[in-house]
Amino acid sequence: MTAHCPSAALQGGADVQAAWLDDVSACFYALGAPGLEYEDGMVARADWVDEDLPPGRPFVRAYFPVGPDWESRHRRLTAALACAGGEWAVEPVQETDWAHAWQKFFHAVRPGRRVWVVPAWEAPPDPEGLIVRLDPGMAFGTGTHATTALMIALLEESVEPGQRWLDVGTGSGILALAAWRLGAHVGAVDIDPVAVDAARRNVAAHEAPIAVWQGTVRDVPASEWALDGVAANLTADILLGEWRGLADRVRPGGRLLLSGIIEERWPQVLAPLGGGGLVPTAVRRQDGWVAAALTVP
Repeated sequence: MTAHCPSAALQGGADVQAAWLDDVSACFYALGAPGLEYEDGMVARADWVDEDLPPGRPFVRAYFPVGPDWESRHRRLTAALACAGGEWAVEPVQETDWAHAWQKFFHAVRPGRRVWVVPAWEAPPDPEGLIVRLDPGMAFGTGTHATTALMIALLEESVEPGQRWLDVGTGSGILALAAWRLGAHVGAVDIDPVAVDAARRNVAAHEAPIAVWQGTVRDVPASEWALDGVAANLTADILLGEWRGLADRVRPGGRLLLSGIIEERWPQVLAPLGGGGLVPTAVRRQDGWVAAALTVP
């Protein structure tokens, strides 16, 4: 299936850009464009270089699906854009199902020693292993990224059967399901509704008794406190703001597992944790990322 890609490239100087870019964008939207690309042609400063980036040609590009009304829509667009003084062209582009195109790159992996993460559409390579069948959809977490792989390895070292664990920032639900496969009673939470939907689908596919809440760790019911462990694959900035609330959910002597930390940020994250009495028992590194297990006092 193909889609037509009308594009308006305004070739004039700054006056044309100032006068017409917004009007052309509004015209595209009014005639049913679901999305636009927009470039104002201004000089840009990039933080990673020592000089300004040169100005480009101002343009607006819109994408329209193929349909029986396209010829009529094309005529109206041509008439509406004639006064803009720019170039107007139509090109066919191949429509891509981005929500599923990534699947060809996702295959079974064993990030640690025991847990296999297997796409829902593939047969597990080790049917007797601890299998997490996963369809992440648009949520983060397939086991191939270093932050997730490191966390699964730490879970394998930390979780004991019968313990109570919470997965904060669950994404696809991968870590919650891994902890459940390792024998824990598990809950999960994520602020992103897309992630919550994906996690609930994956939990349901396993018929796993895992509650998935939408929100932050503060939205987890008080009955889920005094946990044996919390796993949080977040970012350094979020962990710096939330580590105390995460640790407060863990019983004395329990484990707090953290991941999503860039190597350069690890000392910055570790400083307040150590000041709060949390003791690192394991620190793992992979591809410039750090994950750590800490004991809660």
